[in-house]
Amino acid sequence: MKHFLALLLFTCASAQAQTHSPELTQLLSEIHEQYELSVINKRPFAQDLPDITKLPYFLMHIDETDTVESMRLNAYLDGLQAAYLGSVNRQNDLGGNHWFCMRDTMAMHPKRNPEFVTEMIWTVLDKTAKNDAQGFRQGNYAAAFGVSTKTILEYGLQTEYPCYAPIPKSLQLNGWKY
Repeated sequence: MKHFLALLLFTCASAQAQTHSPELTQLLSEIHEQYELSVINKRPFAQDLPDITKLPYFLMHIDETDTVESMRLNAYLDGLQAAYLGSVNRQNDLGGNHWFCMRDTMAMHPKRNPEFVTEMIWTVLDKTAKNDAQGFRQGNYAAAFGVSTKTILEYGLQTEYPCYAPIPKSLQLNGWKY
């Protein structure tokens, strides 16, 4: 019951805090309903709800402030952003091949744009809701439970800052529409 009330509270708070496209709003409503049902019915997918690296944790805690969960999430997202910035800068230093081509990687710097990862995740979710919402709906919403925020970020970087047009099959992430 505690989890159900928390999810219900989150759903209401999330609707007030974010402005989304109608398609994303509809998809988020469906996903939140599935999260609630997984707790009530004790479905196996419910095990992914407390995993900080997965989409459910992001959606359940991104709009919270000053809670342990929101602090953990923000620390995780900050670390993810710093890691990708460090990785792309190291690739530049070594002259390696890139899987995304961002002209100004400093736009990704946590001190310059602390909301970069969060904004990218929302951008990808919005694009997916408009172009491939069935990807989250299929398999009883399995992707809505199992996809990692890291994978969403990678897809966003690759599609928002492509090195190639079209993106070669060998570089495409499985399960995403290109």
